[in-house]
Amino acid sequence: MECCGHLSQFKIGNIFYSSYSEPNPFSPIIELPQNINCENVFSVGLEFTHEYDFGSTTELLLEVVDVLKTKPSKEIQLLIRNQEPFIKCIHCNKKAEQICAIDECFLCKDCSDGYDEEESFLLPVVNSPRTGVCGYTGD
Repeated sequence: MECCGHLSQFKIGNIFYSSYSEPNPFSPIIELPQNINCENVFSVGLEFTHEYDFGSTTELLLEVVDVLKTKPSKEIQLLIRNQEPFIKCIHCNKKAEQICAIDECFLCKDCSDGYDEEESFLLPVVNSPRTGVCGYTGD
């Protein structure tokens, strides 16, 4: 979901794990940095939220459905992936391939041909909750 280096936070129970944390001893909110081991806070069945980008926020409700035991590695591995939703074109109900970031409408390739790309700010529909937000293209 990362697109532009925005701040983010996870909320697990009443604790906030923030990408940028400055604990305030006078605040009732418990805030910790995100650089923790998942095994110290995650367990099967745990539900929690993740907020990304506090300007145009994308909020996800997440659940731990299983725990995988792996050996430590310096390689990055994809452990989870959402199921890509089928999003329909607003004009013809075909699979949408682009979103107009101005009107927030989804369009198939054929129906998007009538849109001026620069004025409409057309973006690709990608398998991400950030589709159409903040110029996100999935890269």
